[in-house]
Amino acid sequence: MTYYARKKTRPVMTLEKFWRGKSADILESSIPEVLPILPLMSTVLFPLGVATVQVGFERNLRLIREHSKPEEIVGIFLSRRMNSGKPEPEEIEKIGIAARVIRLVNMPSGTVQVALEGLRRIAIVEYVKTEPYLEAKVECLKETVSDPSQASVLVEKIIQLARNLVEVDRAYPRELVHTLSMNAAEPGTFADFVATAIDFELEGKQRTLSSLDVVERLEVVREVLENVFEKRRVLAGITKDAKLRIKKTDRERFLREELKTIRKELGEDEPQESEIELLRKKLAELSISQPSKKYLASEIQKLRTIPPSSTEYGPVKNYLDWVLSLPWGKELPEEIDLKKVEEILNEDHYGMEKVKERIVEYLAVRKLRKDVTPSILCFVGPPGTAKTSLSESVARALNRPFLRVNVGGVTDEAEIRGERKTLPGSQPGKIIRALRGAETNNPVFMLDEVDRVRSEGTIGEPWAALFEALNPESNSSFVDNYLGIPYDLSRVLFMASANIAEFIPEALLELMETIELPGYTDTEKFEIAKRFIIPRRAVLQGLSQDEIRLSNDALEKIIELYTNEAGVRELVRQVDFLLRKYVKRKALGEKGPWDVTSKDVETLLGAPPYLRERGESEPEVGVATGLAWTGTGGSLLLVEALKMHGSGKLVITGQLGEIMKESVQAAYSYVRSRADFLEIDQSNFSDYDVHVHFPQGAVPKDGPSSGITTCLAIASALSEKPVRNDIAMTGEITLRGRILGVGGLKEKMLAAHRVGISSVIVPKENEKDLEEIPAEIREKMQVSFVERIDEVFRLALLNIVIAPGKSPDEIVVEEIRKRRSSGKITIEE
Repeated sequence: MTYYARKKTRPVMTLEKFWRGKSADILESSIPEVLPILPLMSTVLFPLGVATVQVGFERNLRLIREHSKPEEIVGIFLSRRMNSGKPEPEEIEKIGIAARVIRLVNMPSGTVQVALEGLRRIAIVEYVKTEPYLEAKVECLKETVSDPSQASVLVEKIIQLARNLVEVDRAYPRELVHTLSMNAAEPGTFADFVATAIDFELEGKQRTLSSLDVVERLEVVREVLENVFEKRRVLAGITKDAKLRIKKTDRERFLREELKTIRKELGEDEPQESEIELLRKKLAELSISQPSKKYLASEIQKLRTIPPSSTEYGPVKNYLDWVLSLPWGKELPEEIDLKKVEEILNEDHYGMEKVKERIVEYLAVRKLRKDVTPSILCFVGPPGTAKTSLSESVARALNRPFLRVNVGGVTDEAEIRGERKTLPGSQPGKIIRALRGAETNNPVFMLDEVDRVRSEGTIGEPWAALFEALNPESNSSFVDNYLGIPYDLSRVLFMASANIAEFIPEALLELMETIELPGYTDTEKFEIAKRFIIPRRAVLQGLSQDEIRLSNDALEKIIELYTNEAGVRELVRQVDFLLRKYVKRKALGEKGPWDVTSKDVETLLGAPPYLRERGESEPEVGVATGLAWTGTGGSLLLVEALKMHGSGKLVITGQLGEIMKESVQAAYSYVRSRADFLEIDQSNFSDYDVHVHFPQGAVPKDGPSSGITTCLAIASALSEKPVRNDIAMTGEITLRGRILGVGGLKEKMLAAHRVGISSVIVPKENEKDLEEIPAEIREKMQVSFVERIDEVFRLALLNIVIAPGKSPDEIVVEEIRKRRSSGKITIEE
């Protein structure tokens, strides 16, 4: 329940209504020593004044009904606590007014309308009871006049202020000033009348009522009246200026200005002010540097001066919402439990022991040396090799939020560093946008595909912005263009992923430690599918783990004939496709469990989309089998060479990059220099053209690892000696016939094993990389490590005659001596 003071806007009373013909001298003896106390929330009554209020709270209703007889006297006091049916004694003003109940009217709403007449100022001495309503012992207060001359001066000032108020506010009648002038003889009563007739706020009225010295009371009235006049003058000025500028299209804006001013005068909070206060509260709670806090405070103040209807209001408000929603200084405890990390990595991932060990070592350094920031771990490998999920496991082990941002294809610095807030539609960069929802400034943050960050002539380099965000020497004060103030990224645990390490910008690569994830063997794929993919995907599709059972043969067939990748993404898609067949059966009411055999696979999944690569069925002239590395793992690379009548030209086809074209030229030159050794007639180089082709011409190819394969194919074509079909090779050559080391050996050997090739030729420099090959693969492969291309000829070229007892190097040296003695070449041994 509530009760309200019933009053008109800016009420004006004549002295006749105010005094009602009564004498101002109400005897003290007529006021009882103990009075019932009626607290009012919106009305202050003065001696000899009349007011009508509505009473709604139960306690006050009972008081009024028990004292409703004519001439009943009650104590009227202002309650400082609003909307409370039972204000406590300490929440009620000490000085009030003794009032007589004149009239009582019951209202349909259940409230009571009461007319009260003020008698004398009284003060509460002590409360005698609080139930069923308040009663207190009171004493009558007497007013004094400390300086009659000063009182007269103040009366004149008040009349002048009233005159000025009437001029600027037409709501007050001009007769008000005349009425005040005619009744200025009683300064005390005059002050009470002014406080009643002018629209004073409750605080001003209560101060007037509480002032027992007439001079002090007049001073309060003058001060409050002066404030009222200033507000009305400002409002009048706004109204006047608005009317001068108003047009038909500006009507709404003018009305908003009026509403704003009215709300301000009524003491009501505007929606804009509420938003401003909320922003200030958020800013006060932020752990942020003083310069930044000062800057944001000025932005909040700027927002306060912008009308909500202005087009400038939205961008400023959006900016402040962005900045204040970031996790400034909010940090989760950094507790690194290495045993827990190992358990979760083993639980989430099969194999990859060296990768897991390196992650644990990385976190061990962070645990022991918090002042040292180790290099950022960058997982490098083909798609679907668990690069991102490893970071997710780390986040789970550390009990931190996991954020992932893909920077692949980013060509503009603004995508990383953000756009300036003055630009239309601007927003922060990818990193700050991701941090907004983290609620902490030390999450695990994965930057995917950092090798695909590109610079294409746009303003700024995106990799430079990434460098600033990742560099421990600068990321503690990373400045996003949109924020415009430094943000601390030093507590973020950054990780990265890439498909090809060579494509990562050099500056970024210096901050990172790359960990190779070369891809999975078929055995590893089988175990991953059994342990993780099938159980998880079955539940995700709506099946229980017991309702679907794939035989080992069925799973092996899916891996062999329905996937062709280094990772397991395609395997997951094929498993999902198969599971949905049984989900449909279950939805139609069929009961499981279901057993899937290898015979069922083709029925469920259709014809195999991939047929495993196979080596040549028999030795052929001019065809050599190489091994290549691609973004999806290793693969076979056939090189074909053909000799045909012509004029000694070398033709190269197959959409090759510059590196491979140069490699073919070098291979051809070396074969030409070894014509005698390979039993090639010199006329072949002048009377025949050689065409070197790399099949699958629609696929771009480049890299330095096909040199020995190309050299062998050209040598076979020109010497008409066939190449073994059961051997594959990788390595680059120099013009001197030396073989250089290559990368991606694990992927290449896995590709050879996948197609059934058991013999591989590998550069001697790569002998150290043999440990990376899984043991079950090494045991089935015969690996030949070579240093010179002539060794490759001996191992792979059939029908070649090599002098007994001589090594390839000795044969080369002997050939060089022969050619030097004949004067054909000049070369140092």
